[in-house]
Amino acid sequence: MAAHPRGTAGSHKGPHTAPPEPLPLRDSPRHCKKPTPVGLSRVGFCHGERHRGGAGAAWGGVGALVAARRASWRVGPSIPHGRSPARGGISAPQKPTPESPCRPHRPSDAINHVPTVDNSMNQPIPSTAIILAGGYSRRMGQDKALLPHPTHRYLTFVEHMVATLAPLSYEVLLVVRDEVQAAHYTFLRDVRVLTDQVPNFGPLMGLYTGMKAMSTSHALVVAVDMPFIQPSLISFLFSQMEGDKLLVPVVQSTPQVLLAVYPRTVLPLIEARLQEGRRDPRSLLAVAPVRYIEEAQLRQVDPQLRSFVNVNTPEELRDVL
Repeated sequence: MAAHPRGTAGSHKGPHTAPPEPLPLRDSPRHCKKPTPVGLSRVGFCHGERHRGGAGAAWGGVGALVAARRASWRVGPSIPHGRSPARGGISAPQKPTPESPCRPHRPSDAINHVPTVDNSMNQPIPSTAIILAGGYSRRMGQDKALLPHPTHRYLTFVEHMVATLAPLSYEVLLVVRDEVQAAHYTFLRDVRVLTDQVPNFGPLMGLYTGMKAMSTSHALVVAVDMPFIQPSLISFLFSQMEGDKLLVPVVQSTPQVLLAVYPRTVLPLIEARLQEGRRDPRSLLAVAPVRYIEEAQLRQVDPQLRSFVNVNTPEELRDVL
């Protein structure tokens, strides 16, 4: 099979891109009169973030980077959801409008709400699923997320992934690179579409964007080009979550950082890596506490390790049909 687990000997990582020169930083204002509303094109990412506490409280890092990079951006309108008492979350999204091609976001007061669970009966902790889909798919020649799924031709890659993850997750977030790409996903249901807080800054920025917006303490992060993710493996990973540690599967001696569980507590470490010009989630392994899941244990729930196959080229897509 031409498609291989990501980062292994048979996979192609693409050309190496040198980290960009760090931009000059400055501290954010001491007080913000009004936080930027949570709009379709951003997820409350501004100096007002410091009012919401958590990782954003000690601002001046990535916030300044974003301020420098997005000086000419226009933030889209905010269309809040309604609250859903049954789930403690959000009701069905409103119909998109021509002025706002992305799906509506949650109101800002819901973004940092982390649901609490009585885990005395070993109940699984509610977790977020974050799908990273902001790449340009240059080797494929078209957006991989919108390709027909190899075994469910009536679904796209992203539809199949959302259908797999939604029943197992508290919420599903889809992170894309910009508003133009986001406009292609208005047909999706059971998912909230976000755009990278700084465009063209790699998957680490996509991870940061999703984790800043999530409503839970942990997130399963997965790349959209992995069409065979098994529900049994997702359930297994969620069951193995361990406090503040990353949970990273290892296949062919390679950490699979784009099918792994990340705790919200690593946000300051991600911010620091971004400030250093790093774009790759793998760079977190050197600075964050990690628990690795070895291949033998993974094969107990996914014997052929199909979940870790990613598709990058038309040839690889034909080979997995």
